[in-house]
Amino acid sequence: MLALADQASTQLQNLQNKPSGELKLVAPVGFGGGLLSEPLDRLINEFDDLRIQLILTDEPIDMIKCGADLAIAIGPLTDSNLVARKLATWPLKLCAHKDHAISKLDKASWDDLGNFARIAHSNADSNAFNPLTLASKPLPKAKITVNNMQSLIKLVCDGVGYGVLPEPEVRHLLKSKELVEIAPEWAMPNYTVYAVTPARDSLAAKTKTAIDTLRLCFNHVSKQVELVD
Repeated sequence: MLALADQASTQLQNLQNKPSGELKLVAPVGFGGGLLSEPLDRLINEFDDLRIQLILTDEPIDMIKCGADLAIAIGPLTDSNLVARKLATWPLKLCAHKDHAISKLDKASWDDLGNFARIAHSNADSNAFNPLTLASKPLPKAKITVNNMQSLIKLVCDGVGYGVLPEPEVRHLLKSKELVEIAPEWAMPNYTVYAVTPARDSLAAKTKTAIDTLRLCFNHVSKQVELVD
C-alpha cells in the first residue's frame, strides 16, 4: 500500500510539472512576423497537452482582467502587480528604403534628417546617441505616428519616410539591401524584451516552460544579431 501511495504521489507530481492546458500569451504585433514561430513550434510539438491562445496587440492590456498567463513586453514595468523577467536585448536601427531620397545621398548625416519625413511608433520613441562622444540628440519631430510596428515597417518599405525599426524584425530587409541604415555616425539605443506574469507565489508549469523556451529561442536571435554586426 505504501508503495502504491508513493507511486501515485510521483505520478501526481509529474502531472503538475508537465505543461498542459491552455496558455494565454499576449505579445506585440511585430512578434507575430516570425519571432514567435520557433518557440511556439517547440512548445506544441514537445507538449501534447498544451494549447496556446496568442493575442497580438500593440496597445496596453490588463493582464489580470483578460486572464493572460504570460505577456511579452518592451521596456520596464511600472505595475507592481506584475513581474518582469528579462528575455533579450536587441538593437534598434534608423532605416530608410533603398529608393528613398535620403538613401540616395552620398552620406546622409544627422543634419539631413530634418529635411525628410520621419515615421514613429506612437508608444515608443527615443533619442539617438553618438557612440564616440556619447552625445545624445532627439530625432526630428515625426510627420507620421502609428500605433502598429508592422505598419510602421511597411510605410518605411514603401518609401513614405524613414524610421527607427527593431533589428530582428527587419534583419532580412537589411540583409537584402531593401532597407539601408542612415546617419551611421549616430546609433539608436537597444531595447529590452521581458516576459511578464501576474505576481504570484509560483508559476504554472506551462508558464515557466514557455518563458524558458522564449529565452532560449530569443538567445538564438541575439547571436544572429552579433553575426550580422
